[in-house]
Amino acid sequence: MRHNRRSAHYLFEILDERGWTERTLAERAGLAGSVVSTHLSGQRVIHRHHLNAYFKALDHPSERVMLLRAWLRDKIDTSIISRALPSLLNANSEAPK
Repeated sequence: MRHNRRSAHYLFEILDERGWTERTLAERAGLAGSVVSTHLSGQRVIHRHHLNAYFKALDHPSERVMLLRAWLRDKIDTSIISRALPSLLNANSEAPK
């Protein structure tokens, strides 16, 4: 089973935008490189404590919001999200600055 599809995609965007390697992300997040690698490949679930570590690595609140959005969409059935927080599913909505 592949985990973290949306979260991994967003983290790859961050790596690309910043010119970071997986190792850079791991160091900034305080995680082992092998953990980051298994998250990005979908082999390991991103748990809450991992998410908090990734938040430490991200400078901008909007990046944290986008990662949280992706993580929630990976974790929770989209029908639940659409009823509770419909703007999370709207791909065109902007993250708060």
